[in-house]
Amino acid sequence: MKQDVLKQGKEGADAQQLLDYLKGVVIKLDNIDTQAIPFEEYTVPFLDAMLHNDFSGKNVIDAGAGSGFLSVLALRLGARAAFLVENDEVALSEAARVMALNGFVEGRDEEDRRYYLCVADLNNLDQIQSLLPSGFA
Repeated sequence: MKQDVLKQGKEGADAQQLLDYLKGVVIKLDNIDTQAIPFEEYTVPFLDAMLHNDFSGKNVIDAGAGSGFLSVLALRLGARAAFLVENDEVALSEAARVMALNGFVEGRDEEDRRYYLCVADLNNLDQIQSLLPSGFA
């Protein structure tokens, strides 16, 4: 999958085309409300950086998770688990829907790739650390 995405990027696709490809093929985002939870200007550079790094077996923290798009990609790229932190309950609810749409179940799935949702103040690292699952960090 990673090679397909990188190949798509190398075949002259610009950043928006790469994002559209990921949204349409790699990550299901049916009926996502992009007005309520927009893809920020930094989303594409993050995607590019993610595609050039090894996530195999790693735990990731998605601070300011929004729709959960980056967490889905991290799990698809082999991450062991994703901890989605968001201070907006509406956004976190959308992230849960996107994760489910992509076949992930909170806390577990058949490939032992899991995700966790957390509403927290992104400026309070002590709070976030106290909410991390045991053995996560």
